[in-house]
Amino acid sequence: MKTRSVWLGSAFVAALSVPVLASPSAAWGVHPTYVVYDDATPSPLDDQAPARPHNAGIVEGQVVSVDYQKGMIDLQTPRRGRVDVMVLPSTNIQGHGDSFHTIADISRGSRLRIFLSEQAGRLIAQIIHLR
Repeated sequence: MKTRSVWLGSAFVAALSVPVLASPSAAWGVHPTYVVYDDATPSPLDDQAPARPHNAGIVEGQVVSVDYQKGMIDLQTPRRGRVDVMVLPSTNIQGHGDSFHTIADISRGSRLRIFLSEQAGRLIAQIIHLR
């Protein structure tokens, strides 16, 4: 009886595997939902993907205005002119020595040195040094 059940089992598996091997999507009613593109052909989803942040350098200047609710600092710099910088909750704000601060410690007239990143055309403060 063991031999018979093994033989029936293998015949059953063989019968099921024929349509699966021939066309897995037809056997299960599944259709692939992905599209493969060449590296040269941009994906239509590329326009919807957020831009990756990249280094935007360092700016130094004097604060013209601060919007505490939006987390924005308007900075007057000698080289770039007037620059709007976004301050995120993750932004590291350092004072003199080893003290740390918040955006509430920045006011009009403060002198700052800001390490920036840029994402989607916006300047984002990564590190702010109060001078």
